[in-house]
Amino acid sequence: YRHFSDLPVNFNFESSLKKPLYSDNMRLQSVVNNLISNAIKYSQKSEKNVDIHVELCETGHFVEMKVSDNGEGIRANFLPRIFDMFYRASNTSSGSGLGLYICSEILKKLKGSISVQSAEGRGSVFTVLIPNFPPNE
Repeated sequence: YRHFSDLPVNFNFESSLKKPLYSDNMRLQSVVNNLISNAIKYSQKSEKNVDIHVELCETGHFVEMKVSDNGEGIRANFLPRIFDMFYRASNTSSGSGLGLYICSEILKKLKGSISVQSAEGRGSVFTVLIPNFPPNE
């Protein structure tokens, strides 16, 4: 991720999964790539590092993935619209406003979901729920 950021990127991955995740790898890769690239793109220039933490855990028949960062965060009044097509909550970086919309649509197709908790100037936590149904179930 060095080519995306002038700041050093600290990436931390943690998983407590006890069984494999059965899903559409290509679609999930698109979601993960978007969330990580957004964390880098919307980092706070006043920070010394870009900190990204990805955590996976099992919750029933779902895998919960949390992607948290120490970025610029999202204003509370923008939060309800960030998954809308073409909506951009920040002018810090160029973009089409399609990334989070595409993530949301992918997760709908997979019968999962995405949500966010964020505070301006304090970073964001995106929570993704992915159904996990092994082929023999």
